[in-house]
Amino acid sequence: MKINRSNMAGVGSSLLILLAAGGCASQPPEDTGPLTVDVDESVVVEPGVPGGIGSRIMTLTAEVEAINHKKRSVTLVDADGNRQTLTVGPEVANLDQVQKGDMVRVAYAEELLVYVKEPGDPETDAMDAGAVVATAPEGDKPAGLAAGSVQVTATISAVDQKSHTAILMFPDGEKRMVPVRDDVEIKPEYVGREVVIRISKALAMSVDKL
Repeated sequence: MKINRSNMAGVGSSLLILLAAGGCASQPPEDTGPLTVDVDESVVVEPGVPGGIGSRIMTLTAEVEAINHKKRSVTLVDADGNRQTLTVGPEVANLDQVQKGDMVRVAYAEELLVYVKEPGDPETDAMDAGAVVATAPEGDKPAGLAAGSVQVTATISAVDQKSHTAILMFPDGEKRMVPVRDDVEIKPEYVGREVVIRISKALAMSVDKL
């Protein structure tokens, strides 16, 4: 398991699109830098077996330091003192329920599952489960949960034992060279086998009183 700290650049803008607040019309404090996100990553593999499971969980906790209902902007500050002002669109509901001093909590999780199908296994169709979305009732503080998954099956079209790589061909005809773990023996009989790739993602957000 690997635990590290990451800033909100790149990640934060997509996570915090769910967040906003309304209230006083005072000038928000000056931004000092991207908010800090805690990142927890893990990888689970079986030695010698192609594929595995990788997961990443990103969490953010910040306090609403300033709010402006008219401009639909919110200034958040985290425990490290980083401050960032965000503006969101009218699709965010229940903004009037958020106040200065509220705590914003965001958690984002993604999981990648990869495995090579054994000969004779049943056919695996492409899957797009779409998204499941739940939001807070009208009048409550903003909160929500969104989750979804997608699955695709690629075919091993070639292997290179010298470079320890394999070429995957996807349903749309695209070919991509991928590295193979050092502990996995590359066998010529892998050519023609199918590789199943499933990606699952979930995002949860809540706004609470201090």
